[in-house]
Amino acid sequence: AGSAGSTGAQGHQGHQGSGAQGSQGAQGNDGAATINNATENELVTVASTTSELDAEASLTFNDTDGLYIAKSIKTAVKTHSAGGNVDLDFEHEPLQTVTLNANADFSTAVGNKEAGRSMVIRIVCDGTSRTLTFHSSWKFVGEKPASIAASKTAILSMTCFGTAETDIVCSYAVQD
Repeated sequence: AGSAGSTGAQGHQGHQGSGAQGSQGAQGNDGAATINNATENELVTVASTTSELDAEASLTFNDTDGLYIAKSIKTAVKTHSAGGNVDLDFEHEPLQTVTLNANADFSTAVGNKEAGRSMVIRIVCDGTSRTLTFHSSWKFVGEKPASIAASKTAILSMTCFGTAETDIVCSYAVQD
């Protein structure tokens, strides 16, 4: 047999699945945000016309003290015009006004009862004395009113301690 021949040239390398490298993306922000006036446990707000964040000193929250509000709370007021049935709901505004133009019936079950919810209802009577009917399961601290005199204003405070009508505790006071 003859002698071995020389080694042949190396073949082409197979497909590796990679193409040309893409262009580099734009440089991103460094990941930091500045919060103005920040101290521990303050809630942060974002202004609608700026990219800045502001810490609110009058509104703080932590696991020990819960929510702390240094200034007064302003809420919306729901208004009812009532002659007949008045439907109350603990998910509605916490301040409500009922202006009476006839006898008022508050005996319908209150919506969305849950422990910790409360509402204050201002009852404004027109120029005629009106009868008031309340749900029989509500607990009144003091006397449950049966009527309101003409042109008087009263406050009905309701606090819920559970999910039943029997969990609602009320207090009522009327102007002299």
